[in-house]
Amino acid sequence: MKSKLLILTLCATSAFTAYSMDSKGETKRQVAAAAETKKAVQTAAEVKSAEAQVDNPVNAAMQTARNYFKGNNGVAKSYEKAIPLLVEVACQTEDLALQAEANNYLGWIAYYGDEQIEKKPAQAFQFFTLAVENDELASAICASVCFGLGLLWYEGGHGHAKDCEMAYAYIVLALDRAKEGLADKDIKKALAVLNEFANQKDDLLLQVRAWKGLGSFASDKEQYDDAIKYFMLFSEQTTDLIAQAEAWYDLAEIFQDKLKDLPKALDYYDKCINVPEDLHKDDVRRRLRFLARRKLGIGYYNGSFGLFQNYALAAKYLEPCSEDRGLYNDRYSSLSTLISLSEMYLSGRDGLGKDRDKALSFLKELENMLVKSSDSDKKEFNFLGVQSMIKKLESEAEGLSFA
Repeated sequence: MKSKLLILTLCATSAFTAYSMDSKGETKRQVAAAAETKKAVQTAAEVKSAEAQVDNPVNAAMQTARNYFKGNNGVAKSYEKAIPLLVEVACQTEDLALQAEANNYLGWIAYYGDEQIEKKPAQAFQFFTLAVENDELASAICASVCFGLGLLWYEGGHGHAKDCEMAYAYIVLALDRAKEGLADKDIKKALAVLNEFANQKDDLLLQVRAWKGLGSFASDKEQYDDAIKYFMLFSEQTTDLIAQAEAWYDLAEIFQDKLKDLPKALDYYDKCINVPEDLHKDDVRRRLRFLARRKLGIGYYNGSFGLFQNYALAAKYLEPCSEDRGLYNDRYSSLSTLISLSEMYLSGRDGLGKDRDKALSFLKELENMLVKSSDSDKKEFNFLGVQSMIKKLESEAEGLSFA
């Protein structure tokens, strides 16, 4: 990591501005950074915060660099002044998150340039690549970095060939985090690239993937008509059965939770449940099957999600769903599934016959889980009551009577 940082530091200094790294200059820059931070803030609270940063010169340099990069806190925007501070942070801090942020800003400076700074897309690619490899990349910075890499792969010609597959992958990652780190103008630009991929006819695979990307973004933005259109296009054309099932599940959720169109939702949930086995992605298939079964099972058990209460249908979905609960479910949902199944088989109704053996089996599984659970879970799921019911059922099975 450090060797890469030093290499990119040399690139930055040669491309942007002469920047001395001698120890005296370092001390002067630290003092200057703190001074600039104090100068930038306006309110008493901001001044107090800036004074606290003097004890950490790297943080002070980063804050000042942010101000110069963005033109914040009364500081005029200046890439030229931001560069040496960003290079200093990238090289000197052990904070991986700060390293990633500094390299992200250096990447955009190299990509856009200004009147004083020449555009250097090839070096922007280097800075973005270094940032995206960082293990501590914050979500907001990740969105910005992925957007930059997506544009550079889409444009090509900067020391690497144009690669629409790579462009698609990074732009979709950026849009997934758009709420946290992308400006509206960047979102529009990213969507324009995806729409271009969706409308071209030369690469069907890329076109189909673009439909899924556009569908996911539209769903996140609650633009459900667009989401349905793109998910349907994707599910009809993709040859990837598991990806197709994921689109079906997304459609089921939209139709049930958002549009309240129960028949269509049930149709798509059933499609998810009946996806054939896939040796390479069977864990994903089982997860989708589990999610669909649990959603329908809980809906029929409670009479929720637009479904009528029916224990027979609830058991139909929840019982096989319980086989996978340890793999794809959280502990709380596992507990609620077991107690629901035990209750239904104890009471028997809506065409579901009573079955005390099954009820006892589910209660024992529930007891075993509750033994290792928190006190709050034990209280909520009535641990003592579960144990009492187990004893009662076992005694009845032996022909004994309990009051």
